[in-house]
Amino acid sequence: MTSTPPEKQNLTVLNYMDAKPDHREMGLCYAVSTDGIDWEKPDLGLLEFGGNKRNNILMRHVHGTGVFKDDRETNPARRYKMLFCGEPQMTVAFSADGLNWSRPIPIPEIEGHGTHANICWAPDLGKSTWDLPVSMPVAALIQFAK
Repeated sequence: MTSTPPEKQNLTVLNYMDAKPDHREMGLCYAVSTDGIDWEKPDLGLLEFGGNKRNNILMRHVHGTGVFKDDRETNPARRYKMLFCGEPQMTVAFSADGLNWSRPIPIPEIEGHGTHANICWAPDLGKSTWDLPVSMPVAALIQFAK
């Protein structure tokens, strides 16, 4: 789940995972709320699901997704960052608007089964960091971060 601080935006934004009961497909979906209690799921028309594009799906076949809006990013195409469990490794994607995402980029050095990832800004380090389970190989994380 991710949201922009209220002082930065009028609406609270929620990215969440949804599963279709008969197929158990995971995905990243989009919803908006003015109070954080009642949520609207807009028809984005981005991806086909169930034979049509009348849905709020941002990306299909992702699991354990962490989305981060990086206001410090100088490349507008990478303003939003997504880290998720791909098949079978951790994967990243980028977006300028948080709705239209780049093609996922696998990180083969980091196995991602059952992982829930988060990205956040670390002021003491002066960069965004990943929050992954300690079972991830530290050497692979350090190498990819470089």
